Amino acid sequence: KQEIRLKRFFIGTAAHVMNIVFVLLCGYLGYLATRPLVIYLALDVTFALTVYFIIRTGMNKGFKDPSLTLMQIAVPAVLGLYIMFYAGDARSTFLLLGVIMFAFGMFRFKMKEFIYLAIFILLGYAFLIELLIHYSDNVINLKFEILQWLAFAVTLMQFSFLAGIIGNL
Repeated sequence: KQEIRLKRFFIGTAAHVMNIVFVLLCGYLGYLATRPLVIYLALDVTFALTVYFIIRTGMNKGFKDPSLTLMQIAVPAVLGLYIMFYAGDARSTFLLLGVIMFAFGMFRFKMKEFIYLAIFILLGYAFLIELLIHYSDNVINLKFEILQWLAFAVTLMQFSFLAGIIGNL
Protein backbone atom coordinates (compact mmCIF):
# COMPACT_ATOMS: atom_id res chain seq x y z
CA LYS A 1 0.00 0.00 0.00
CA GLN A 2 2.86 2.37 0.76
CA GLU A 3 4.29 1.81 -2.75
CA ILE A 4 0.94 2.80 -4.26
CA ARG A 5 0.79 5.87 -1.99
CA LEU A 6 4.29 6.90 -3.03
CA LYS A 7 3.45 6.35 -6.70
CA ARG A 8 0.37 8.57 -6.34
CA PHE A 9 2.42 11.10 -4.41
CA PHE A 10 4.88 11.32 -7.32
CA ILE A 11 2.00 11.75 -9.77
CA GLY A 12 0.75 14.59 -7.58
CA THR A 13 4.26 16.00 -7.39
CA ALA A 14 4.36 16.14 -11.18
CA ALA A 15 1.21 18.27 -11.00
CA HIS A 16 2.90 20.49 -8.39
CA VAL A 17 5.86 20.95 -10.73
CA MET A 18 3.54 21.93 -13.59
CA ASN A 19 1.78 24.41 -11.31
CA ILE A 20 5.13 25.83 -10.21
CA VAL A 21 6.11 26.32 -13.84
CA PHE A 22 2.81 28.12 -14.43
CA VAL A 23 3.34 30.34 -11.37
CA LEU A 24 6.87 31.15 -12.56
CA LEU A 25 5.47 31.99 -16.01
CA CYS A 26 2.97 34.35 -14.37
CA GLY A 27 5.86 35.99 -12.55
CA TYR A 28 7.90 36.25 -15.76
CA LEU A 29 4.93 37.83 -17.56
CA GLY A 30 4.55 40.39 -14.78
CA TYR A 31 1.35 39.09 -13.18
CA LEU A 32 3.05 38.20 -9.89
CA ALA A 33 5.53 40.15 -7.82
CA THR A 34 8.65 38.39 -6.60
CA ARG A 35 7.75 38.28 -2.90
CA PRO A 36 4.42 36.38 -3.15
CA LEU A 37 5.93 34.15 -5.83
CA VAL A 38 8.88 33.17 -3.61
CA ILE A 39 6.59 32.65 -0.59
CA TYR A 40 4.31 30.42 -2.67
CA LEU A 41 7.24 28.39 -4.01
CA ALA A 42 8.78 27.96 -0.56
CA LEU A 43 5.49 26.84 0.98
CA ASP A 44 4.63 24.49 -1.88
CA VAL A 45 8.03 22.80 -1.97
CA THR A 46 8.11 22.54 1.84
CA PHE A 47 4.66 20.98 1.83
CA ALA A 48 5.59 18.44 -0.85
CA LEU A 49 8.76 17.47 1.02
CA THR A 50 6.81 17.14 4.27
CA VAL A 51 4.24 14.82 2.69
CA TYR A 52 7.03 12.75 1.15
CA PHE A 53 8.74 12.48 4.55
CA ILE A 54 5.50 11.45 6.27
CA ILE A 55 4.81 8.72 3.71
CA ARG A 56 8.43 7.56 3.39
CA THR A 57 8.82 7.18 7.18
CA GLY A 58 5.46 5.41 7.51
CA MET A 59 4.06 8.04 9.88
CA ASN A 60 1.01 8.23 7.61
CA LYS A 61 -0.04 4.69 8.59
CA GLY A 62 -1.38 6.00 11.88
CA PHE A 63 -3.67 8.57 10.23
CA LYS A 64 -7.34 8.05 9.46
CA ASP A 65 -6.45 8.77 5.81
CA PRO A 66 -3.02 7.16 5.36
CA SER A 67 -2.90 8.28 1.73
CA LEU A 68 -3.16 11.92 2.94
CA THR A 69 -5.43 12.67 -0.01
CA LEU A 70 -7.48 15.39 1.64
CA MET A 71 -4.39 17.14 2.94
CA GLN A 72 -2.66 16.83 -0.46
CA ILE A 73 -5.61 18.62 -2.09
CA ALA A 74 -6.67 21.09 0.62
CA VAL A 75 -3.24 22.57 1.35
CA PRO A 76 -2.38 23.27 -2.31
CA ALA A 77 -5.88 24.74 -2.70
CA VAL A 78 -5.13 27.21 0.09
CA LEU A 79 -1.75 27.97 -1.50
CA GLY A 80 -3.54 28.54 -4.80
CA LEU A 81 -5.92 30.99 -3.13
CA TYR A 82 -2.92 32.76 -1.62
CA ILE A 83 -1.24 33.25 -5.00
CA MET A 84 -4.57 34.26 -6.58
CA PHE A 85 -4.73 37.24 -4.22
CA TYR A 86 -1.62 38.63 -5.90
CA ALA A 87 -2.32 37.50 -9.48
CA GLY A 88 -4.42 40.49 -10.59
CA ASP A 89 -5.85 39.96 -14.06
CA ALA A 90 -4.43 36.41 -14.16
CA ARG A 91 -6.44 35.34 -11.10
CA SER A 92 -9.07 33.41 -13.02
CA THR A 93 -6.45 31.27 -14.76
CA PHE A 94 -5.69 29.60 -11.44
CA LEU A 95 -9.25 28.31 -11.22
CA LEU A 96 -8.46 25.89 -14.05
CA LEU A 97 -5.56 24.49 -12.04
CA GLY A 98 -7.94 24.04 -9.10
CA VAL A 99 -10.26 21.81 -11.09
CA ILE A 100 -7.41 19.51 -12.12
CA MET A 101 -6.14 19.35 -8.54
CA PHE A 102 -9.62 18.30 -7.50
CA ALA A 103 -9.32 15.26 -9.80
CA PHE A 104 -6.72 13.69 -7.53
CA GLY A 105 -9.52 12.91 -5.10
CA MET A 106 -10.80 10.23 -7.47
CA PHE A 107 -8.22 7.88 -5.99
CA ARG A 108 -9.97 7.98 -2.64
CA PHE A 109 -13.05 10.19 -2.28
CA LYS A 110 -16.71 9.39 -2.52
CA MET A 111 -19.20 12.00 -3.76
CA LYS A 112 -19.91 13.31 -0.25
CA GLU A 113 -16.21 13.98 0.37
CA PHE A 114 -15.93 15.77 -2.98
CA ILE A 115 -18.85 17.98 -2.04
CA TYR A 116 -17.27 18.83 1.33
CA LEU A 117 -13.99 19.64 -0.40
CA ALA A 118 -15.81 21.77 -2.99
CA ILE A 119 -17.54 23.69 -0.21
CA PHE A 120 -14.20 24.23 1.55
CA ILE A 121 -12.60 25.56 -1.63
CA LEU A 122 -15.60 27.73 -2.51
CA LEU A 123 -15.67 29.25 0.98
CA GLY A 124 -11.96 29.95 0.61
CA TYR A 125 -12.56 31.60 -2.75
CA ALA A 126 -15.41 33.69 -1.29
CA PHE A 127 -13.05 34.75 1.51
CA LEU A 128 -10.45 35.64 -1.12
CA ILE A 129 -12.97 37.90 -2.87
CA GLU A 130 -13.69 39.58 0.46
CA LEU A 131 -9.96 40.12 1.03
CA LEU A 132 -9.59 41.52 -2.48
CA ILE A 133 -12.38 44.02 -1.83
CA HIS A 134 -10.75 45.32 1.33
CA TYR A 135 -7.00 44.84 0.89
CA SER A 136 -6.04 44.54 -2.76
CA ASP A 137 -4.18 47.34 -4.49
CA ASN A 138 -6.00 46.37 -7.70
CA VAL A 139 -9.54 47.50 -8.41
CA ILE A 140 -11.74 44.44 -8.76
CA ASN A 141 -14.97 44.03 -10.65
CA LEU A 142 -17.18 42.51 -7.94
CA LYS A 143 -19.93 41.56 -10.36
CA PHE A 144 -17.42 39.62 -12.48
CA GLU A 145 -15.80 38.01 -9.40
CA ILE A 146 -19.21 36.78 -8.23
CA LEU A 147 -19.96 35.42 -11.71
CA GLN A 148 -16.60 33.63 -11.73
CA TRP A 149 -17.27 32.24 -8.26
CA LEU A 150 -20.67 30.92 -9.41
CA ALA A 151 -19.17 29.34 -12.53
CA PHE A 152 -16.46 27.72 -10.39
CA ALA A 153 -19.11 26.49 -7.94
CA VAL A 154 -21.14 24.90 -10.74
CA THR A 155 -17.98 23.33 -12.18
CA LEU A 156 -16.86 21.88 -8.84
CA MET A 157 -20.33 20.52 -8.08
CA GLN A 158 -20.57 18.88 -11.51
CA PHE A 159 -17.08 17.50 -11.06
CA SER A 160 -17.98 16.23 -7.57
CA PHE A 161 -20.89 14.33 -9.01
CA LEU A 162 -18.95 12.81 -11.90
CA ALA A 163 -15.79 12.07 -9.91
CA GLY A 164 -17.88 10.49 -7.14
CA ILE A 165 -19.43 8.13 -9.67
CA ILE A 166 -16.02 7.33 -11.19
CA GLY A 167 -14.56 6.79 -7.72
CA ASN A 168 -17.27 4.23 -6.95
CA LEU A 169 -16.36 2.23 -10.05
